[in-house]
Amino acid sequence: MSRVPMSRVPMSRVPMSRVPASRVLIMSLSCAALVLALALPAAAATRTPCSGKKGGVDRCENGKFICKDGSKSASKKICDKAT
Repeated sequence: MSRVPMSRVPMSRVPMSRVPASRVLIMSLSCAALVLALALPAAAATRTPCSGKKGGVDRCENGKFICKDGSKSASKKICDKAT
């Protein structure tokens, strides 16, 4: 039986004890990067008052957000004059 170089053996057929530490590190970092890449867009997609068809926040009146289409936002958040 001839020995096949590690680079030509599919990873599924190599016992973990024979996988070089550098390859394990690269696989671990790749998996972590993939998880972060999938999680960040979900975190950035937070709901904001007057989002979507309403066009965003135009101004603040009596603690309520007034949307650019003229309607009041249904948001439970309280706005201040800086918004």
